[in-house]
Amino acid sequence: MSSSLAIHLVDKSMIASLHKVAEQQHIQLSQELIPADFFIDAREQHLPDTVFKYLIYLLYSKLTPHQFLQAVETVIRDDIIPQVNQNLGHYSTLAEALEQHVMSASQLMSGTHLDSKILGNETWLTQPAESHKIWNEPVEIFSIIFLRLMVESFIGKSRKVEKLALSTPEQPVILSEPEFKHCSAFLGRSVTGIALPNELLHQKVQSNTRESQIQFDHTKNPFLIRFRIALSPYVNFGRVPIELACELLDVGARTLQRMLAAESTSYRAELDYLIFEKVKRLLKQTDFSVTDIAYQFNYTDSSNFARAFKRYVGVSPLEYRRVS
Repeated sequence: MSSSLAIHLVDKSMIASLHKVAEQQHIQLSQELIPADFFIDAREQHLPDTVFKYLIYLLYSKLTPHQFLQAVETVIRDDIIPQVNQNLGHYSTLAEALEQHVMSASQLMSGTHLDSKILGNETWLTQPAESHKIWNEPVEIFSIIFLRLMVESFIGKSRKVEKLALSTPEQPVILSEPEFKHCSAFLGRSVTGIALPNELLHQKVQSNTRESQIQFDHTKNPFLIRFRIALSPYVNFGRVPIELACELLDVGARTLQRMLAAESTSYRAELDYLIFEKVKRLLKQTDFSVTDIAYQFNYTDSSNFARAFKRYVGVSPLEYRRVS
């Protein structure tokens, strides 16, 4: 079935890049935001995109405009764009390169989307703006910087972006930085984007003849699969309150429960699935005691843990370890 709730994921490498900046700037992060073992657990590769957006917001609120601009430009230029570009296939014009770039970026940040609209002798490259979120303005600024550096990665700095659109009604202070002083900002719009001359999009760029490494998501049930991927890192230390899950997924509790019910499951059943599949792996692949495993998942009573495991699997933890 088609779902009205889109769960977007961000690759671990993207989170790590911003996390590194936060650490360098001594910005404290809650473990509810990024689980303590996320960066050392090779099995966990994604977090909800709200975590990425909140990291951008934290940097924007804690750093000066100049520091934020420098930090974000460094992350995008040195970390994100090289990863995105390594997956690109054949292109010969800027328009073809940008189309490939956006498709590749969506592999690392699944919410990445770009529309193009020709207005006179310009083409606007835009994406829907966030609405009524604390991270709205900083994420828009991040998007504008990303679009500018994406274009520069193919044509260099010879042509500056001269027009940009933001949903914020007031001009952000950061637009007074030298990098933006030449830009005309159109505020209060429903989209975030930049304008490029039409002839620039048809400009030849250094041709790429490699085969594309972009992998498309053909999953039949992306909602449930992405829900499990998004919450999986957070259950390593026990059951995640539905309030936290809703905050991470940017959705109301009733909506989440309704969507799960439509998939013939429930929030409690999904937590059981995520926790006890991890428990099964630990029982098979480690010699941790049942008590230690129970404690890891925040069960204070190993008997209660054993009963819950048996309800889910059909056998006790010790029996499961023996037959596995």
